[in-house]
Amino acid sequence: MAPGSLCGGDLTVRRMLDPAALQSLLAKPWASRFEIPGELLEHDITVVPELVTLATDRYEVTYNRELGILLTWTAIIHRAVAQRTSLTHLTTVA
Repeated sequence: MAPGSLCGGDLTVRRMLDPAALQSLLAKPWASRFEIPGELLEHDITVVPELVTLATDRYEVTYNRELGILLTWTAIIHRAVAQRTSLTHLTTVA
C-alpha cells in the first residue's frame, strides 16, 4: 500500500479479523450487535490499541458469529459518528 493511501482505519482490519483480545474487556458470547462504553477501552488502551478512538462515548459493533469477526466498528462521540470501519466484500480463501 502506498504511504499516501494508508489511513488509520487500515490498521484496524487485522484486529477486526481476529478480535480475541477484546474478550479480556468484554466476555463472549457477543450478540450480532452490541455496544462498548468508551471508558472501558480507554482504561487500558494497550488491549486493543487499533480500535481505540480517544474521548469516545461508546462504540457500536456488529459481529459475525459464524466467521468470528467484527464487521463494523463505530466510534460515537456526542451522539455522532466520529469514525467507522467496515469490512465488506469478504471472500473465502481456499
